[in-house]
Amino acid sequence: MERLKVAAVQLEARVGNRLYHLQQAEEALKEAASLGARWVALPEFLTTAMAFHPSIAAAIEPFPGPTYTWLEEQARRLNLTIGASWIIRLPSGALRNRFVLMGPSGFLGYHDKDIPTMWENAWYEGGEDEGILRTPLGPVGAALCWEFLRSATVRRLRGKVRLVMGGSAWWDVPENLPGSLLWRWVHRQNVNLWQAALPTFSRLVGAPIIHGNWCGEIKGSWALGTSYRTRYIASAQVVERDGTVMAERTPDEGFGIVVTRIDVGEPSPLGEVPDTFWLHPLLNLPHWRFFWWFQNAHGVRYRRRVTERRLVRKGGEISS
Repeated sequence: MERLKVAAVQLEARVGNRLYHLQQAEEALKEAASLGARWVALPEFLTTAMAFHPSIAAAIEPFPGPTYTWLEEQARRLNLTIGASWIIRLPSGALRNRFVLMGPSGFLGYHDKDIPTMWENAWYEGGEDEGILRTPLGPVGAALCWEFLRSATVRRLRGKVRLVMGGSAWWDVPENLPGSLLWRWVHRQNVNLWQAALPTFSRLVGAPIIHGNWCGEIKGSWALGTSYRTRYIASAQVVERDGTVMAERTPDEGFGIVVTRIDVGEPSPLGEVPDTFWLHPLLNLPHWRFFWWFQNAHGVRYRRRVTERRLVRKGGEISS
């Protein structure tokens, strides 16, 4: 068993503003290094944050590209192992949400998120890798946002990894649409879902988790042709293998980091993996199934009709 000092970063979102996000991330990484952390998790969609907004497509970059180089420089200069994801375009034209793990000596591996969540389908397609990265610490798992809610993610990592790295861009219900009683009810369910996500996952996989996060308000569009104003609701968290939350920075606390120590050793899974798509029965309720199906379908249609065509005009062959 190895005692490891780690950090989870929470950034403030300005959707599509890569420079602002990387400036924040650099500040957070410097602080983490100064406090003795060796492994650091940045949020999902590091360069863009996430909303249904055209600035997301404008920030898609090749792989490797400028953000890869930036991450490589930070890891080497600060002697850190850093994980983050961003949307990339492969030479084939395929679009992915790629989590990259970078160590002081260079690239350690990647994981492409398996299923885009709702409007994320407008910007990329899912990948098929196992999400197990070979590192000097041993095998490390990667998971992003709603991958933490699926039984398939547990099955691919359970008993196989010593640590899980990941992050989220977990948005909430709309604050500007009619039906406030309904949305308040769904909001409470969404918060409960988040609060159960990492403790449940860590116990089932048998490994601690370092999770980066976004905070702040976001505004974009929605499939129904309306604006969608909301905020992120998850937290920057470090969770032990038994589900104990060791450190947390909630979205109300804003930009910053949490630093703590965790025990990294051989995996020790607890409990049984449900024989269902979702780990949490809440997501089988009719309204959640509708949100999932409707926004997924709209996102895929938008990606094929808009995102991929715009990228072709910018240069590069996009394959659906």
